[in-house]
Amino acid sequence: MSKKGRRRVKAEHGDFQDPTVPVKGQHPQVGTTTPPFPEVTASAEFAQLLGPTDESEHLARATYILAQLSAWAYAERADFDRVLVQILGNAVRSHSFSLTNDALLVNAHAYLVVIDVTVEEGKPPKHIGILVFRGTSWGSALDWVIDASVETTQFGDYGHVHSGFMRNVWRLGSTIRETLRNELLKTKSPIDVLYVTGHSLGGAIAALTTVMLWADRGDEELRRAFQGKFRGLYTFGAPAVGDATMVNALSPKLVARTYMHVYENDIVPRMPPLSTGNFQHFGTTYHSTAEGWVRGETVRQAYTGILANLLGVFPFALRLFTATRWVNPALSFVTEYIPFTRWFVLSWADHSPINYLRCSQISTLPPAG
Repeated sequence: MSKKGRRRVKAEHGDFQDPTVPVKGQHPQVGTTTPPFPEVTASAEFAQLLGPTDESEHLARATYILAQLSAWAYAERADFDRVLVQILGNAVRSHSFSLTNDALLVNAHAYLVVIDVTVEEGKPPKHIGILVFRGTSWGSALDWVIDASVETTQFGDYGHVHSGFMRNVWRLGSTIRETLRNELLKTKSPIDVLYVTGHSLGGAIAALTTVMLWADRGDEELRRAFQGKFRGLYTFGAPAVGDATMVNALSPKLVARTYMHVYENDIVPRMPPLSTGNFQHFGTTYHSTAEGWVRGETVRQAYTGILANLLGVFPFALRLFTATRWVNPALSFVTEYIPFTRWFVLSWADHSPINYLRCSQISTLPPAG
């Protein structure tokens, strides 16, 4: 994001501060009266998440809320629940899913958030469900091994998918199915619309979980309920999950409701590398700009993982150890006027969820001027 975009956010809402990184010498304060991001508590705002009539429109308000939850999914359960109230108000509840087995390379964590929204006074509230998956933890060696497990596995009639991601979907899937069944099909106050989201590894697991639920042949009733109430898959900095066969086999309705967000030169959406096989994204890609998210071309795979990671660390080091005034403009100039460099001018610095939060917030602001 350019300096112009950052200045605009600062003018509207004050300086940003990464809520996941405490100030040196201080402990993180959760649930204070001055949250690091503006609260979204009005029912009118939440009502937008009920979606348009065609059910296939990219919603800026939904993107911002989902980006916040994807970022806070990295927190522990107690902290996540406190932040939910801070962001969404008191009319919210959540289910937690967690399963870890180092030997089987399983490390899956997710939340199902249910928001009660009063659309009209005197009428029963609507219920918005958000299934959010935790991404790769920087300090978790297991997560990095899962990301690097680029072997593929057969996924029914849907071709081949990333085996590391799919292991997590299979192991956590039964619990998520049971909970979703209760929430989507219960006779009193069922979920009316459902979103699925995640950042990084969480976005990959979110994508495969969505495909699994959409095509679930073991529970026809749940499959119909999921397809009828599913409003969108929103991923942030997620890697590709399957081959061309999988992408071509997906329902057009599912693809139309899938939105992949890529911040500048984030390295992860270009993974797995081409040297490990042909992995493809599906859905509509949105790229970051100074004015927020803009629809654009699907990103291509990096050639090799080793070269991509070495190049990805380079701009990250530049931003840490040098003045950043010229780094972002220089990279933007190179990738804009020498298009083929987008295949290898990548950055780990752009992968942080704080970047996706900033850009998502800008998309909700009124036009400047």
